Amino acid sequence: TLKTTKAAETFAEDDPLAKKLRATQEKQLDKLKTIEGNWLVLADKSGSMSEAIDISRQVSGLLARLVKGNVHLVFFDSSPRHVDVTGKSYEEIVAITKGITAGGGTDAACGLRTIADKNIVVDGIAIVSDGADHWHRFPYTLDAYQKKMSVEPTVYLYRTKGEPDTITRECEFAKIDLQVFDLIGKSVDHYSLPNLVQSMRVGRYSLLDEVLATPLLTLDEVLPNTRQMGVIAHVEDSRVTQAV
Repeated sequence: TLKTTKAAETFAEDDPLAKKLRATQEKQLDKLKTIEGNWLVLADKSGSMSEAIDISRQVSGLLARLVKGNVHLVFFDSSPRHVDVTGKSYEEIVAITKGITAGGGTDAACGLRTIADKNIVVDGIAIVSDGADHWHRFPYTLDAYQKKMSVEPTVYLYRTKGEPDTITRECEFAKIDLQVFDLIGKSVDHYSLPNLVQSMRVGRYSLLDEVLATPLLTLDEVLPNTRQMGVIAHVEDSRVTQAV
């Protein structure tokens, strides 16, 4: 997926091969549309959060191509900036948000408040941040949003390096189910990030339900060349002989 974008970046913007690579990526992502619902990406742009800004663009770009609903990207420090990125490619998101730079305070709740003020309903939230929250208002703002919109979105945190993570502790205290993807000290490449995004669901246990609903492969399906050879029967006969 995103590795195709990185390959395209090695060519000039108007290079025909670069355009073909990007078109290929969009076709690849369209085939992976498996995520239900509407989504919000809360991107931390406070001081020293340059990495979070870049990762949030990538997460938004993937969600925008993978989900069946709408995708909203909100950058926050002590004030929010909202961008509707529904259906947009990673390159389009980068172009729209190229003026975003790290700086300012850290108020994760302000991004959620602007979505509530606009009466935008989301079924899932992805926070890209070190988890620091200087105002400590995210759990209370989330509770108010849920009551206003009559929804209970799943919440994920893509935790980057930076200040100590307080959001995780506050959500745990407020009994909010927060799923954490810990990116601290890890290489965030264009192979691993799409895998994380594809695992997100609007239902808290829907991914587990999908796994449990997947039928197990039979031995003949795993080893088609040994069909009708009675592999299991030989093993069982051997165990019986040894027991005797």
